[in-house]
Amino acid sequence: MQRFCKRKKLGMMRKLLLFFILFPLISFGQKKFFTNTFLSLDNENQLIMKTHQGYITDLDSLFKKDSLFIKRKTYVGISNGLRYYRNNLIEPTYFFNEAKIYIKSQPIDKMFVIFNPSLLISKNLSTLSYEFSTSYIYKKFYIELSSERDLIGARALGIDLVSNYHGISLDYSPHKRLTFVGSIQYNHITDNNNRWFYISRVIYTLPSEKIYFDFRKRNMMGGEWSPYYFSPETISQNQMGVGFNQKILKDKAMIKGYLGGGIQKIDDENMYLFALDMKFIYKIKTKLDGETSLGVRNFNKYIYSFGNVKLNYTF
Repeated sequence: MQRFCKRKKLGMMRKLLLFFILFPLISFGQKKFFTNTFLSLDNENQLIMKTHQGYITDLDSLFKKDSLFIKRKTYVGISNGLRYYRNNLIEPTYFFNEAKIYIKSQPIDKMFVIFNPSLLISKNLSTLSYEFSTSYIYKKFYIELSSERDLIGARALGIDLVSNYHGISLDYSPHKRLTFVGSIQYNHITDNNNRWFYISRVIYTLPSEKIYFDFRKRNMMGGEWSPYYFSPETISQNQMGVGFNQKILKDKAMIKGYLGGGIQKIDDENMYLFALDMKFIYKIKTKLDGETSLGVRNFNKYIYSFGNVKLNYTF
């Protein structure tokens, strides 16, 4: 009986997956095709790969020109992809098929909403994930609410753990080159591990607007140690860094970078910290552009690295 229910559930999800893929083809004007591949690896041999192919369009072809959706510019998209999770070669690996919807809208002036739900299907686990954020700009203030539900890693998938994030962030810019940021995040993992993150940041941009300096402070409290994912009980970090952006190749490409360092205390252990991020944005042809990013950071002895490659064809 349980096998029958599971097969029925998977069959229904496959039908939903097919519906998510075909419905936009007959409903919306196609404006941009894209492919995106994300890869992360840590020094505990946990590998995550996500790859998506899809398209994004505005709603010009679905609504009248005087519609609220057109005046405020609403974009929708769909993608289909795969996820791969691995811990090491002798432990189980996990494959997921993912159907994802992209929605970006401006319901009122100076307010933006992004909602990207996903349907994840595998032999052992089928679930929903999502990314949500809404932001509002008022004079010198910028406020953002965000929420996210997603998988963690291969070891956590062995017992079907899922992570849920909810946060609020407030930016204040008393001067065009100076910004103060404060953020609170709550993380609930389905093994009843509940963590609070408190983040503050000060950013100063030089008059050329090509270089900026920042100071970041990050604290985490309430965590419980877990053998299935990186989870100390407490984190305290103080970091300073410098970032830059520079156009190259006759303004057909741009390089962005950030290098930061400082000190951190994780549980009872003190150690240095570092963070490195690089992004390369480039135009290949008139309608074809791409973006490549790389990053690495450490949490004491735990080291996490990632890379992402995206290509867009607009027409």
